[in-house]
Amino acid sequence: MKITRISNKPWYRIKMQNDGGKDSADIYIYDVIGQSFWDPEAVSAKQLVNEVNALPDSVKTLNVHINSPGGNVFDGVAIANFLKQHKATVNVIIEALAASAASIVAMAGDKIIMADNALMMIHHASALVIGNATDMLEMAALLEKISDSIVTTYQWHSNLSAKEIRALMDKTTWMNAEEAVKNGFATDILDGSAEATNSAWNEESLTLLGAIPERFRAAVFALAKPSEKELENSKVADDKNKKETQMDLEKIKADAQAAATARAKEIIEICGKVGMPECAAEYVGGELTTEQVKVKFAGAQDIRDACTAAKFPDRATGYIKGGLSIDEVRKDLLKAKTATDAGAINSKLGPEDRRDEGDARALINPQEIYARRRKLSGDRRATAAR
Repeated sequence: MKITRISNKPWYRIKMQNDGGKDSADIYIYDVIGQSFWDPEAVSAKQLVNEVNALPDSVKTLNVHINSPGGNVFDGVAIANFLKQHKATVNVIIEALAASAASIVAMAGDKIIMADNALMMIHHASALVIGNATDMLEMAALLEKISDSIVTTYQWHSNLSAKEIRALMDKTTWMNAEEAVKNGFATDILDGSAEATNSAWNEESLTLLGAIPERFRAAVFALAKPSEKELENSKVADDKNKKETQMDLEKIKADAQAAATARAKEIIEICGKVGMPECAAEYVGGELTTEQVKVKFAGAQDIRDACTAAKFPDRATGYIKGGLSIDEVRKDLLKAKTATDAGAINSKLGPEDRRDEGDARALINPQEIYARRRKLSGDRRATAAR
């Protein structure tokens, strides 16, 4: 199963395996957990959760291998809660060190197995804060709540009281495998067969651990130095990742080029069908999708027919490009038509229709008008006398 990463330096990896016909997966937490001040490239717990959720349903067992100096407490709590609720059986194997937030993650195991030469460290959460007295008090209150949360998590396995666990956290307690089992922070010891693998932490991450007891100091500092085998494996892995990344980039580029070509071809066809091939270059170079171009040109033929009928065929292209509906086009054409027709009606006489004042008087004959009136009046009286 190929896992896609969003960081060049993930603090974990996931590997599928088939163990005697029973499907299982291994999760290796081998560095500073979660987003970290010490490693700006590190990813959050969300990415690990997403990748575990992507595992096939056939996975019945999750083997969580831990060799970590700790890290982001919220990411540690999130991972612990997620693993504890997972339907698969969770086996935690502490292969070298489970310190700070890593000890919180370890509590998610149905079994917590420590190599006989492995170590665990528990302490209170710490934080950096810059501000005034109020800021400091608010942070202190928050850290108290975080410590309460950590104590609750440890009590998933440990039978110690909250007060006893807090006492261990107060003094930053380091435990070997026997002490961890005795205090309820581990369930089993893996005798002599564990190969603690260096996690190649950067040396700055060791500051997360605070004061390391003298009896454990050499073993812990050795964890910050990768072995020659790890360096070689890391180089091989980096080369492989670079090659795969280059291949992915080339594929992405080829896919993008193919998609752009297909889009251009479709837009050209759309513009051609509506009789506007001259618009193709504009839309190919624009940001509209082919579906958006289709919507813009919907009803184009109806718009052309309406413009032709109204004797404004030259307006069709503007209407179509503007995305106007056929109803909007008809209203605009009516306004244009009304304005044009009104301009064609002239209620005034033109120069050629005007006559001078003498001609106007000549057209009016008062005597003829009165003669017609008298005749009309006489006709009416004669009719009445009968």
